[in-house]
Amino acid sequence: MPKPFIFTKTIKGHDYYYMGMNKYIDGESKRDWEMYLGPVKNIKELSKISEIKLGDPDVRAFGDVVAILDIAEEIKLCEAFNRHTNKRNQPPSVGEYVLVAIINRCIDPCSKNAIETWYKTTTLPYLLNIDPLKLTSQNYWNQMEYLTESIINTIENEIAKECITNFDLDLSQLLYDPTNFHTYISEFNGKGNLIPQRGKSKSKRYDLLQINIGLLVTTDFNVPLLHKTYDGNIHDSKMFPHIIDELTNRLSGFATHCEDITIVCDKGINSEKNINKVDDTPYHFVGSLKPYDFKDLMEIDFEKLEHIYDSPNGHPIWGYRLKREVFGIERTIVLSFYWPTYNAAIRSLFSNIQKCMESIDEFKTEKLNTGKWTKKKVVKAKLESMMNAKKSTNNILDITVKQQKGNIVVEYSINWTEFAHREKNFGKSILFTDRDDWSTEKIIKVYRGRNEIEIVIKELKDPDIIRIFPMYHWTDQKIRSHVFICVLGYTLLSLLNRKLHHSGVDLSIKKMMKQLSGIQLVEIEKKGPGKQKPIQKITKLSKEQEQLYEIFGLDSMKQRILGI
Repeated sequence: MPKPFIFTKTIKGHDYYYMGMNKYIDGESKRDWEMYLGPVKNIKELSKISEIKLGDPDVRAFGDVVAILDIAEEIKLCEAFNRHTNKRNQPPSVGEYVLVAIINRCIDPCSKNAIETWYKTTTLPYLLNIDPLKLTSQNYWNQMEYLTESIINTIENEIAKECITNFDLDLSQLLYDPTNFHTYISEFNGKGNLIPQRGKSKSKRYDLLQINIGLLVTTDFNVPLLHKTYDGNIHDSKMFPHIIDELTNRLSGFATHCEDITIVCDKGINSEKNINKVDDTPYHFVGSLKPYDFKDLMEIDFEKLEHIYDSPNGHPIWGYRLKREVFGIERTIVLSFYWPTYNAAIRSLFSNIQKCMESIDEFKTEKLNTGKWTKKKVVKAKLESMMNAKKSTNNILDITVKQQKGNIVVEYSINWTEFAHREKNFGKSILFTDRDDWSTEKIIKVYRGRNEIEIVIKELKDPDIIRIFPMYHWTDQKIRSHVFICVLGYTLLSLLNRKLHHSGVDLSIKKMMKQLSGIQLVEIEKKGPGKQKPIQKITKLSKEQEQLYEIFGLDSMKQRILGI
């Protein structure tokens, strides 16, 4: 690992001491950061007079750590945990343990066993009254025992209300999406787990057990308001009523924020029971329907569609509006069409057809008319299984297997009738809503905004921030606690990113954290007679980092560390 070093610069004939550290970028050693220490003559004179020697520099994470900590303190995160966990007065508290774990998830996710080492490399020991030796994996498991499912719900409810009031979050549109993550828990580990189960894995890891998570976030910078960890074999639609009940309970008492809420969700939660559930609340909904259930709508000619608006990247979006009974009630229906989605689907289909044909050609060259592949029936069954291995190529080729001069001959061609049938669905979405008062443009825009929650799920899986999986937890209770910590970590990142945006700077969460991670505190121990106060300085900042330093008020945190 590279270490800081002290060097001199000559500026206008005068020598100055600097401290810096290099790292390899594109195969070359380049300066990562540097910090001004002072004129050479002054430091030499000081050393001579007091016989002070400078120790090795200690570089600690500062910008990212204290920015996250500041948001956590603003929403009273630690206090919420301590209020509801009933632990006897034995520091560190549950809230302090969880706070350190959450900050770690936001910055440098590691195992609970490695948190103590990570903690020592940050400025947190100056700000939190926590003995690093207490941050053991066993102590973390002990703290998680306090976090039952009901307590997690209570704490999340309290934190959500703090977020809403302190940041005046816009709740007019909320995005809901269920997802799942695979885990390496053994099916036969003897723990009596219910959450890890086999199900429809989005990561295609059907060989592993999975955990389902339902997530509700604001469109106002994707701040999570509600999450639910549930069994991996439960269908998404069955969990939705519980989400609605919890949301209703959570938002009670917030009339000024909740007068006109619309929940945006995908077709995975569709059922008459779920839609009726929303109808029984003050909320509205925008969702989508399965093309298979409304084939006549997919047959509508493109000529009937109207140009509704252009997307931010200039692509036109088309739509056709009508009324139709859905789940027993007449709803507003919008058939939308988007050319880039159509083009992507066409390219994907042709690519899959090409791969299928290449597999057949390879089979013809290497195996046909050898061994068991001399029987027409066996060859035909093999080719059909190859074509139908993927849903995208199911019945897309017409394959002929015949006997000719003692050999099996295979011929194939694209089934253009099947191709045309599929093409009619490309680029189209069937939206439905109870917002009859909304324009077609608003309905489409609000539903297309649902893609934001896909970004949330992607960032939850990011190996550099949060990293919700792979999940090395072996009981239902620990799994719920781990997911809760990860969701709260993303909450703090979203609020921090929102604060940055409202100050006039637009950066993604990842770029924001990269800039903050470059703001470090360097501490140099002074060795000499008497008690010597160490030198503590912030590394030299770039223009972007200076902006973030000012916006997030990092100087006040620096003063806390220096005890000023």
